[in-house]
Amino acid sequence: MQSRAEPIETWDLNGETIYRIGPLEEYLTALGLARRRPDWYRRLVVITGEPGTGKSVGAALFVRAMKGKARYLVIPPAQILRARSLMELFAQASGVATRPLRSYDFGQEIARCSREHPRILILDDAQRLTKGDFLDFIRWLIDAGGHTFILLGLPELEYVLSKKSEIADRVGFHHTLRLPTPAEIEPLFPGILPEVIEEIHAQAHGRMREVIALRQSLTDLLGRGKLDALELTPRQVQLVARHSLMGAA
Repeated sequence: MQSRAEPIETWDLNGETIYRIGPLEEYLTALGLARRRPDWYRRLVVITGEPGTGKSVGAALFVRAMKGKARYLVIPPAQILRARSLMELFAQASGVATRPLRSYDFGQEIARCSREHPRILILDDAQRLTKGDFLDFIRWLIDAGGHTFILLGLPELEYVLSKKSEIADRVGFHHTLRLPTPAEIEPLFPGILPEVIEEIHAQAHGRMREVIALRQSLTDLLGRGKLDALELTPRQVQLVARHSLMGAA
């Protein structure tokens, strides 16, 4: 029996097609809570998920919808992350014109500008902040400034925050990105048998980044007549995945 799923809605993001699946919709709803309550005392949102689950894609869609009221920042790798570089990152996002030499004065200037022009700052790869005392700097900016912070990170971020009550108390809410089900990715594979879609989901470990990579490989092979959609088997999916998913993890 072939798949009969309805076509899936999409977004265009910088020329890339983004599929409107359930987990991404839920994620955008969670991000929207930060937009509706910008003056909330607990102005810290935590979003966690495995690699490839769409954290960065969802953040980009949210920033676009916010039209200048949100900023997307990637935290540098822990090996090069320093207090001054982090402050420069926040200063640029906060519209700080002056860069005092003293760290204390620099931090005060960032806090002052954030009170005058509060924004939502999305910090991707936020687990990198846990390697030093940088989370404490975030806590101070929440208390002294006006920004709302959204931390995007790997599941390990949850564990670290659970051990730091002084910042966990500032968390307004936490959302964990879930993986899509086979039924949710089915519309991406019209004409493919359900048992084959199950194998696609298994080979991709449910991660949308890998689902899309595998879809591209299968579409290419089907388009060149190397495979037949009606005769595609789970075993063929396994063979294609072996050669197409190494760079998608």
